[in-house]
Amino acid sequence: MFTRLRIHGSPLTPRHRPRVAAIGLALVLVFGGLLALLQPLPAHGLASSSHGVGHLWKGDNFSWIGSYRMDDGRLGFCLEAGRPSPIGNDYSTSLTTQVAGTTPEETARLAWIARTYAATTSRDDAAAAQLAVWTITGLNGHTQEYYAARANERAAFVLQRAKAILADADTKATMTASARMTLQLDERGTARITGDILTTAPGGSPTVLPSGQHAGSTKLVGATLPDGKTSGSVKNGEPVAITPDTSKPEMQVRADVTFTDLPFGREVYVGTSPSRSQGLLFSAGGRATVTAHDTKKALSPRPFQPRVETQTSAAQAKPGALLVDRLEVSVAQGPGLLPEWGRYRSGESLAPIPVTVTSRLLGPFVDPIAPAPAWPDEPPTVCTVSTVFASGPAKATTPPCRVPAPGYYVWVETIDPADTPSDKGRDRVRPWKSPFGTASEVTFSPKSIAVQTRVRDEQLDAGSCAVDELDVSGFSQIAEGEHPEVDVESLLLGPFAEPVSDGRDLSDIDSSPSPARR
Repeated sequence: MFTRLRIHGSPLTPRHRPRVAAIGLALVLVFGGLLALLQPLPAHGLASSSHGVGHLWKGDNFSWIGSYRMDDGRLGFCLEAGRPSPIGNDYSTSLTTQVAGTTPEETARLAWIARTYAATTSRDDAAAAQLAVWTITGLNGHTQEYYAARANERAAFVLQRAKAILADADTKATMTASARMTLQLDERGTARITGDILTTAPGGSPTVLPSGQHAGSTKLVGATLPDGKTSGSVKNGEPVAITPDTSKPEMQVRADVTFTDLPFGREVYVGTSPSRSQGLLFSAGGRATVTAHDTKKALSPRPFQPRVETQTSAAQAKPGALLVDRLEVSVAQGPGLLPEWGRYRSGESLAPIPVTVTSRLLGPFVDPIAPAPAWPDEPPTVCTVSTVFASGPAKATTPPCRVPAPGYYVWVETIDPADTPSDKGRDRVRPWKSPFGTASEVTFSPKSIAVQTRVRDEQLDAGSCAVDELDVSGFSQIAEGEHPEVDVESLLLGPFAEPVSDGRDLSDIDSSPSPARR
């Protein structure tokens, strides 16, 4: 039966290990009663199996400067100069942002050294990194030169390299890492995002990393990436054009960015052994994850197209009557148009863009009005009135216009963006003009009906019937297809003692002889 022997305390080099193993085996054979004492120690996660990468001092073929290799293949550095070697000892590891006996800034430097050099295959770099670690955690009363000498003829180089590593750690070590998302959005519908990574060096302030060093992911709400998707990959510091959703009066975009597995921060793994051999420093690798988001709002660049449906208040009106037009304003749909009423920014909130409908009563026209897409040139105009729609789509009634004379009349409407103030969304209003002569807008005003009479017989016998001949005029102005009824009341007054002269006023029939009505 083979039993692994772990010797605590004495650093073992490859040339020493076979001899010790042989002695251990002899002890087991001679002192069988001690077998139980030499059973393997309980495991504490992993064990240091050998030297890693570095230099063995030729002066004693024993002293070592460099990394140590664990039985899981991991490489690390010793933290406590002068303590027994970790080789052959069990270790448990824990993740920490504070190495015992160091300041937060020193832990950050140690974390950077471990991330950068723990896995190096360069013997000089491994030795220099170990010397840099001991310089931070304590040289146990010795100088850097003392430990650098273990690199034999490479001692001077290792010493200078260690100093360079320490200088780099001052600027490249990071206390913290964070992300920043910058979303740019303007009212032209132009937008872009930039996800940055910021790190803070010991004793420094947050600094933006050079662009393009790390890949991250982004997620958008209210916009899409160039490929039409709402999520994808980005590089730090590199702007990406996005397309916002402009279908609402106000664009609202949120952009999130996440960078994972970043080699920043103070996290390290520290190994400790119950044998009280040297503590070990391991890299935590790229464990930092940073996220950020930004939200922006801006008015949509799309214009909207108001439209008007109208109906005159009367299809027929006498001269002197008042006419109004009943308006219903809505939003027309179409490519590139905002599908709803536009808004403008009023302080901290949004308000409907005010739109003015200008109504004109045209006429009188002699002939019946025929519908046409265009208005006649310089048409006769009775009046022009305006109605302001300040709250979006609605119904309203125009101010009245008086019909001046018999004839045909028609309402027409326009919307001119110039009637909207520039600071209230003028550039987002599309103009509108009504067609001419729609049936619901035409009003006919007939001439006054005139009646002329003449008795058929100038002389009649008593008891005979008198007949009055009527001549009614004014029907020529009645619209085609209309058949108005006109009631004419005829009164036969008399008898009078004397002839009645032409032009005599007989309106006071109560004082006249009894009338006969027809």
